[in-house]
Amino acid sequence: MAVPVGAQGDGKKEHADESMNPGSDGKTIKLKLNLQRTRIKRIVTLPADISLDDFNCIIQDLFGFERKHLWKFKDREGNAYSDGNAAIGYESNIMDKDYLLNPCDYTIADVLRKYGDVLRYVYNYAEDWKIVITRMTDPRDDQIACVETIGTNAIEEVDGIWGLGELTEALEIYEKEERAGKPHKDADRRIAKLGYDDAEKRKKFLAGPTKRGLTKLIRNEIDAIEERHRQCRDEAGRKRQRGE
Repeated sequence: MAVPVGAQGDGKKEHADESMNPGSDGKTIKLKLNLQRTRIKRIVTLPADISLDDFNCIIQDLFGFERKHLWKFKDREGNAYSDGNAAIGYESNIMDKDYLLNPCDYTIADVLRKYGDVLRYVYNYAEDWKIVITRMTDPRDDQIACVETIGTNAIEEVDGIWGLGELTEALEIYEKEERAGKPHKDADRRIAKLGYDDAEKRKKFLAGPTKRGLTKLIRNEIDAIEERHRQCRDEAGRKRQRGE
C-alpha cells in the first residue's frame, strides 16, 4: 500500500515491527471511535489490512448509519481520503489544501501507524457527523470484535448530533414519565414521526447496541468485504483470459 502524502520517511512503507506495539503480530489493530461532542463510543479490534474504503462500511455499521451520504477520512497531515464524490459535496474547502486520496489504496495501518495516532471521519456534510478514531495498544490475539460500546446509535436525518441529543432527551423523559405512571396526551410529534412511539423500539434505542450484536455486524461485514474482493479478483482473471 502507498504511504500518505506528508507521512514521515522516504516514501517507503514502514516495516510492521516499527509501527506495531510489543505483543502484536500486526494482523489486528485496536481502535477507539468517539462520536464527537457526544458520549457515544465504540472500541473494536479489526484486521490491520482493511482498506479505508471498507473501513467506512464498518463504521457505518458501528454507529447505525445507513450509507446514504458522502463521507471522508482526514489524517493529521491534512490528507483526505474519499471515493471522489466528496469533492463535489457540501464541504467547499475540501480541495483547498487537502490531498484527495483514493481510500481503496490505503489500509487502516497505513494511516494509523502507531499507538496514539488519530484519524477523523466525517459523514453527511449537511448534518456533519464527526468521529475521532484513535489507535490504542494493539491486541495480543487476532480476535475481530467490539470490545466496548457506550451510548446509542446515531439516527439519519435528525439534524446531526444536536437533533440526536434532543431526540434522546425527549425519549428519556417520555420513558421516565411512562415508568412513573404519568398520563400522556400523545407522543411527541418528532418521536412519533421517527417511529419511536413504539415502546419496544424506544427501549432498544436507549439501551444502545450490544458488544455481541456489534461483533456480529463487524464479522458479517468483513465476510462480505472478502467476498466482494474475491468476486473482483475472479472478474479480473476472466478479463485477462479474454485479453481485455
